[in-house]
Amino acid sequence: SHTTLDVVILSLDLGQSVAGTQGAIALCQAVRSRYPTLPILAMSQIPDPNLLSTAYQAGVMGYCQKGTVVADLVAAIRQLAAGYSYWVQGMATVSQALTN
Repeated sequence: SHTTLDVVILSLDLGQSVAGTQGAIALCQAVRSRYPTLPILAMSQIPDPNLLSTAYQAGVMGYCQKGTVVADLVAAIRQLAAGYSYWVQGMATVSQALTN
């Protein structure tokens, strides 16, 4: 039997090294390439502006910082599953990086 996925939750903290960060982005790109309609929710300990903007460009549809209260996390997952993006927590950080 096949299991259908609604949302992929991916940690961007796959390692503190550059290789770990690149691995997380490469994984995002691989998922988007193979499953273009499957939304990805990224999470990280620290909202690094460059990492978030790279994740956004890689097709990540939403972002939550690790430690987000469960109600907000559920709201983010539901929003992505419904086809909408969720960048409430990451957009200020990303826009900061893009304007600098």
